Amino acid sequence: MAMSRTLKGLLAGSLLLTAASAVNAQAPTVEVMLEKRFEPKQKDIAITTLTPAEKATCKVTAIAGTRPGSTGWELVDAKNQPVRRYFGAKGAKGGVDTWCYFKDGVEVYREIDTKNTGSPDQFRWFNAAGMKWGQDLTSKGRIDKWVMISAEEAGQEAFLAVATNDYHRLQALFISEDEMKAMKLPAKEIDRLKAAQAQASKKFDALVKALPSIAGAKFERVEGSQPGCVPGESIGASSDLIKFPSRAVLYSGAGGKHEWLHTGEMILAGFAWRMVEVPTLEDPTPGGGVNPAPAIGNPQLNDIIAQVDKLDKNAPDLPPSQPTMKAYLNARIALVKKAVQAADAKDREVWYKQLFDNLSTLAQGGDSPAFKELSSLANEMATKMPASSVAAYGVYRELWAQYTVAMTDPKLDATKVEKIQKAWLDQLEDFVKRYPKAEDTTPDALHQLAMHTEFLGNKDDIAKRWYEQVYTHFPEHYLAEKCKGAVRRLDLPGKKIAFAAPLLQTGANFDVGSVKDKVTVVYFWDSKSTQCVADFAGLAKIAERHPGKLELVTVSLDDTAEHAKDFLKSTPVKAIHLYDAPPKGLSGMSSPAALYFGINGLPTAFVVGRDGRVLTRVLQFDMLENELKKGQ
Repeated sequence: MAMSRTLKGLLAGSLLLTAASAVNAQAPTVEVMLEKRFEPKQKDIAITTLTPAEKATCKVTAIAGTRPGSTGWELVDAKNQPVRRYFGAKGAKGGVDTWCYFKDGVEVYREIDTKNTGSPDQFRWFNAAGMKWGQDLTSKGRIDKWVMISAEEAGQEAFLAVATNDYHRLQALFISEDEMKAMKLPAKEIDRLKAAQAQASKKFDALVKALPSIAGAKFERVEGSQPGCVPGESIGASSDLIKFPSRAVLYSGAGGKHEWLHTGEMILAGFAWRMVEVPTLEDPTPGGGVNPAPAIGNPQLNDIIAQVDKLDKNAPDLPPSQPTMKAYLNARIALVKKAVQAADAKDREVWYKQLFDNLSTLAQGGDSPAFKELSSLANEMATKMPASSVAAYGVYRELWAQYTVAMTDPKLDATKVEKIQKAWLDQLEDFVKRYPKAEDTTPDALHQLAMHTEFLGNKDDIAKRWYEQVYTHFPEHYLAEKCKGAVRRLDLPGKKIAFAAPLLQTGANFDVGSVKDKVTVVYFWDSKSTQCVADFAGLAKIAERHPGKLELVTVSLDDTAEHAKDFLKSTPVKAIHLYDAPPKGLSGMSSPAALYFGINGLPTAFVVGRDGRVLTRVLQFDMLENELKKGQ
């Protein structure tokens, strides 16, 4: 058989497709799709790798891209999970311009050729791999500028630059003068930042020489910290400045010894965190910072940590009311108290927070002494350190314990529930006023305020204001995207539906907006929800009464696609079934689909009219029937 032009193009070089459709072309082999020349250009990308046995079960199929004229090849494994996707489109010299890489069926990395050279110049990380977006501006195969990068990723990049003696890698993180001007910083502030970068190359060389053991060091983590907001008027700028005084990077050097590297000042410029100067060995923050590394240089604390680790390996399952859990928590609380005493003053916060967590969990199980101790400790921290993060943490854990105990009272009735819910909202509102900047508690409190306000009904505008505060004031918090999605969901009525997700069975992308001349119900569910069975049955009956006029699109938020498929085997539902896998290790409520609409509870549904505009975000069978009868 003659070799297809598409396959010849693939074998000849890095180009893959002609601009024509690949549907009838001969597919490249699995081995070709996995050839070394198609591996990621950037290093240390955690993607799916296949054994020879696994390769034998894979297949390659032609697929269409989302751009007009775009076609490509997809390599899937035995579970029908994508491993690689390569796309090409008109204008890309007839070859590949997009390379997509997957880990456990989820895209984690992508390379894009925007200059039609046959080589990528854009590098993007997705989902569990992070949010980085780098650009190659010089066609040398290296990242010259970051379009997007979180503070944590910037800290890791800074460490890797030092560890590999790669000054260019560090330069890509520096804030540029153009960015300073785009932020409308005053000349005095620009001069300060430029001065901090003076002789950066010499400083970098001196740092590398001072750290000979860092060449083989292993990155551990970037320590948590809270950014500060500098009022624009205080520096003569037209807008506020979001910054970190520094971020501490923990790494393990020779013999596993832990060491620290400090990034120095970092500034948020658009969607990217920028460094101001070369990292340092000394912590530049006032007072030396609060890097919680209690296991370093403290033998007494090391012994306690070893005991905690041993205890945690045999931790029982919840609930907190069961005897084995109570015994575990009491033992852990005793050890954590010892750690509080053994730790240096700057490291105690992390142990206090663990103590609050353990006491709160025990109190939620109905343990009165634990609740009393939790309240006492929270009040003590709030009195001694009224504006501190640890005080906010303690107060919030006490509020949660109090609310949980009240809501699990077996004597509850509707009147009592309403009273408890109102008190809870009042307490949350008071909390966010007292602790507006507590990064590890205030975003959650705002989210709780928004959710409870939303579910009380007819208070969407108030709920949106709470949601907006999360992503406005805490843009890097893990709840920020979910809260953006919740506002998007609350604003749906009257707007055209704009949502697409992979089909459960094939993984091909399906655009809900492509449904024409039908009323569409978009229904979010998971296999643990008993309500969905009744809703599916009710929708099926309505569809029978209005044949050809109703389209049901279900979006499973199960933790795995297998759970959804197993449910649908035992309870078949005639519908278009979608599934957007969550990042590895997270639940279905963290999937891209759930985040896009800020789904907080299941089932959730909304109804789309024949014109593609959302009619309502509340599924009401009577309303749906009336809508289907229109035009009959």
